[in-house]
Amino acid sequence: MKTQSKNYSPKIEKIPKVWIPDRKLWVAKGIAFAYPSFGPNNYQNLGKEILSKGLKLPGKEYTSLLHAAYCSELKDEPEFEDVRGIMRNIWLYAFLQDFWADNGVYVIDDEYARGRSETITIKGLEERLRGGKEIKGTNVRISNDKKVRFAPKESDNYRLGEQTPEQLARNYIVIAQYLKEGAEQLAEVSASDTFRSNPYVYGLDIVEGQNLGLRVSALGGYDGWLHVYGDFGDGGRYSHSFGVLK
Repeated sequence: MKTQSKNYSPKIEKIPKVWIPDRKLWVAKGIAFAYPSFGPNNYQNLGKEILSKGLKLPGKEYTSLLHAAYCSELKDEPEFEDVRGIMRNIWLYAFLQDFWADNGVYVIDDEYARGRSETITIKGLEERLRGGKEIKGTNVRISNDKKVRFAPKESDNYRLGEQTPEQLARNYIVIAQYLKEGAEQLAEVSASDTFRSNPYVYGLDIVEGQNLGLRVSALGGYDGWLHVYGDFGDGGRYSHSFGVLK
């Protein structure tokens, strides 16, 4: 005889996996990433998820994580193997806005994962850069709070496309994204045994009179190349990212 209520049917509900940090990955003095990663998700949702856990969004800090994953004595540890696996199979979003103009590129630390939803103007960025200085040994300008940088186009060190690790280390676009030490770290990563080919930098080549382009940054490492992206959208491209401990 059936005794089940007529108004209720049994069901099985899957319990959502709760993200819990399992490790702290100390990759530089004062910089630790929470492990495991978040994702896959799009740029803005990924950022919101990281922020909801009380973590910072990674931008410039990513070069220290990659340097540890590819070049350090701990590179064969499972956690860093996982980092390389994400790089090899898809990419890591770096929370940087890249605003491409006909005279260069402005890079903004995207602390709240606004991506391309924010209205950005050259006038506003120049106001933020006012009173700043140039990064030592370069023509890359940086704001006093270090959250906005500008790489001028009229330089041999402003380079898109394939390049040697040495050129990558001096590339003003990469320095604007990840600072001088970060560009040098990425150059060492690109020269590691993992990569068979020269690194490649992606961006927009805006000509005078053309609409300006706002994109976001990412890093990838598949097909034997280190890919430094500054031309990604923030919508349909699903990826991973790590959070930075405050």
